[in-house]
Amino acid sequence: MADAANGALAPQGRELFHSFALRWLYDTKAPQVREATTHDYRYKLETYILPTFGKRPIAQINTNDVTGWLKELHCSGKSNFTINGVRQVLNAVMRAALSNGYIVRNPVTNTPVYRRTRRDMVNVKEPWSLSEAQQVLAAVRNSPVELFTVLLVYFGLRKSEALGLKWSDFDFDSGTFTINRSIREVQTFRPDGSRRTVVVEGDTKTLSSRRTLVLSPRVIEAILRHRDNIDHPVLRDGAAWVFSTKHGTVQRPGTVQRMLHRVLEAHNIRRIRIHDIRHTAVVLAIESGTPIEAVSQGAGHTRLDTTKSIYAPYSQTLANTFSNNVANYLSVNPIDDQLQELLTQGAILPPAANGGGVKP
Repeated sequence: MADAANGALAPQGRELFHSFALRWLYDTKAPQVREATTHDYRYKLETYILPTFGKRPIAQINTNDVTGWLKELHCSGKSNFTINGVRQVLNAVMRAALSNGYIVRNPVTNTPVYRRTRRDMVNVKEPWSLSEAQQVLAAVRNSPVELFTVLLVYFGLRKSEALGLKWSDFDFDSGTFTINRSIREVQTFRPDGSRRTVVVEGDTKTLSSRRTLVLSPRVIEAILRHRDNIDHPVLRDGAAWVFSTKHGTVQRPGTVQRMLHRVLEAHNIRRIRIHDIRHTAVVLAIESGTPIEAVSQGAGHTRLDTTKSIYAPYSQTLANTFSNNVANYLSVNPIDDQLQELLTQGAILPPAANGGGVKP
């Protein structure tokens, strides 16, 4: 594997898939994408693709081979999202092999793309209800995980966005803060092929994810408590991580998650994934009557369609608003309609209703 990554070539016509794939990844793809993306591609190669195709000459892999491999992944219980993701990586490798003359036809081109369901698009568990979210906010108060939870519940931040905050991102004079970066745990590979998990700082997920949000009094209160509990002055400097270890390094996502889960279990509150807290915030915003355009922008979605297709079905408020607004619009005078209905039922109205009362 190390030789392949360093560019060692097999004799003409006998190039193995794994050697070409790793050269493509590090020589061609890595300079074009973020480091976390490179690690993700390597993970997909090592986990799903190389065990099947790695030792085979790349020119001998055909469409039937790829179709059978995709079917095996499906039968093993892999989600359509995962299957399509690894198919995409294999397709990219094969396109590069085609353009470099290693193969005469891309064997992935005519293989099936598995239909994406709502579960594949976003694995939304049941978000917290309003009452559950209020219980959570009460439970985390004065705990080490209070600010992290408050930011997720109030703003729907991604876990990577919350952990990526530095004190310089907060502007208390204007009462705002800005999402500028993200923190992720990724699988990296040593030269011998062994894996390890590291924390990587990177850009936000998309350009739309870089956004400025207004701080509410409850959030400012949590920020001040969190800051007061930091002992070392250096860890309160602008360049310091908001969620840092005592050594000044950023907190690992897994550590913060475990801290929150302990609080939830101690208060007998239904546990959901960290990312489901983001879903909770978005659904609560829609239910509160916030225009969906504002929800989309605040959540950092690239397209309004994302907000509509994923979250709108979880809010009855939108459907209720639709029904009520149409009914009111179609009614020339809702008050007159109500009076007419009462008269039809033989109701006796007060004198003010018809100027002199209704005679019996």
